[in-house]
Amino acid sequence: MQSMLCEFSAAFPDNITSPIGHYSDGEWAILEWIGTGTWKGPFLGRAPSGQAFTLRGCGFSRVVGGMIVEQRGYWGRATWFEQIGIPVSMPKTLERPGRHVATTAVGTSTGSLSR
Repeated sequence: MQSMLCEFSAAFPDNITSPIGHYSDGEWAILEWIGTGTWKGPFLGRAPSGQAFTLRGCGFSRVVGGMIVEQRGYWGRATWFEQIGIPVSMPKTLERPGRHVATTAVGTSTGSLSR
């Protein structure tokens, strides 16, 4: 996790993530955020594009005894990659007789929301 954060910080040194809303329900805390930055260093084995991004997401944390014991976050990975110039290959549309369901790519962090 630490190496991933170091790589991200080096690639997007002007990254700013700001809270835009926070909510709680029992043991669960939810944080909505908006992040911005510019791709200025190597990332995922690719050279920087110099392109900027603005991305919204949310994080869910289960807090027990004042400590975060579970955490999960969601953001639009395809949206982020498109903004900074990384090619995005989307999964094929799932097809069922008489019905079409589109799939999307979403970035998630590790953790669990199961209670």
